Amino acid sequence: MIEDILTALSEGLQASAGLALAAAFAWGLASVVLSPCHLASIPLIVGYVNGGELPGVRRAFVLSTVFACGVVVAVAVVGAVTWWLGRLVGDLGGFENYLLVGLLALFGLMLLDVVPLPALWQPRSSERRGVAGALLLGSLYGVGLGPCTFAFAAPVIVLVFAEAGPRPWLAAGLLVAFALGHSVVLVAAGTAGDRVGKLLESTGRTRRLGVLRKACGGLLLVAAGYVAVTRVLT
Repeated sequence: MIEDILTALSEGLQASAGLALAAAFAWGLASVVLSPCHLASIPLIVGYVNGGELPGVRRAFVLSTVFACGVVVAVAVVGAVTWWLGRLVGDLGGFENYLLVGLLALFGLMLLDVVPLPALWQPRSSERRGVAGALLLGSLYGVGLGPCTFAFAAPVIVLVFAEAGPRPWLAAGLLVAFALGHSVVLVAAGTAGDRVGKLLESTGRTRRLGVLRKACGGLLLVAAGYVAVTRVLT
């Protein structure tokens, strides 16, 4: 079934401009939903948003959006630098794997209260600090994603290069559509995580809010182990 979905999206990228843009957006969604490395970003942003006193929907939306922008910009910079250096796009020589494992494990331990949460990553301690923490977290995670992202983005990138000369507007639009699709999942997850937390708090189930936070921490440790086994130890 997944193969059929990916085939349909690939065919959409070769169709009309409107369908190609829609397919690029859908491919961006798929790059998160179908990738274990990217899926780990969901408990990461949910755990960050719910890392202390609940911020409210608008604040959660802002933090999630900044986190997603950090991921997308970092991925774009890594891709551009590695391409300029003549390397496989997104390949930092294995460094990104260690960064990704370390970040997932560290933040997982923070959410489990094993390691204290630094002031920068306490999103409600101050508005500016919370946004800066989300941007830093997203940027670091984006660097770590490297080849994982570009493996999914390859069909879009191929079409972008093909259209860069005759239709540069379409080439730019495809990149933007893919980035938006990739970001929508993260923003929705972070914002929805706040809604779940608010629901638990309003029903007097604050203890379960702590369980949600620790569950996110546990998932991040599982993700760190998965990345370590599949990308570091192999």
